[in-house]
Amino acid sequence: MKSITVKLALHFISLVILQVLILNRVDMGGYASPYLYILFIITFPPAYDRVVFLIVSFVLGLTIDIFSNTSGVNALSSVILAVLHKPLCYLIFTERQTHMIHRVSLSEVSLYNYLMFISVFTLIHHFITFSLEIFSWRDFGTLIQHTLVSSAMTIFLILTLSFFSVKSSTR
Repeated sequence: MKSITVKLALHFISLVILQVLILNRVDMGGYASPYLYILFIITFPPAYDRVVFLIVSFVLGLTIDIFSNTSGVNALSSVILAVLHKPLCYLIFTERQTHMIHRVSLSEVSLYNYLMFISVFTLIHHFITFSLEIFSWRDFGTLIQHTLVSSAMTIFLILTLSFFSVKSSTR
């Protein structure tokens, strides 16, 4: 249990540092901002204590908010993702798979299921985040555009990191 906690802590810290120091500075014409930190929530072990998961997700989002100067937008989005994590596992994976998965990753599920899972998760996160940032339904087209373009960037980054981690773990 201690080794899992240490791995989760290192994953948390590395994604926060990557998000804050590098990815928050990436801006594609105001339409795309990658949010790689959600990979922590996506890959969180489904069998882990749910209350701890919610608290850690909140702290993750709040940490990103503090360094990004956003007023709780990422904290709320992260908590909503944490709440939806298990139901989405049951929706996308079989019940048997969900109980057997130690953490959602390419080494544990098929590429198709992994892509579906990260795509749904990313679209939900980005839609919530940009809805709260824009906070106007008059700009619904802009909301959809930001959501889709940023989601595509984030999904690409998550898949790239996932392929590298599978390659390095097979060596």
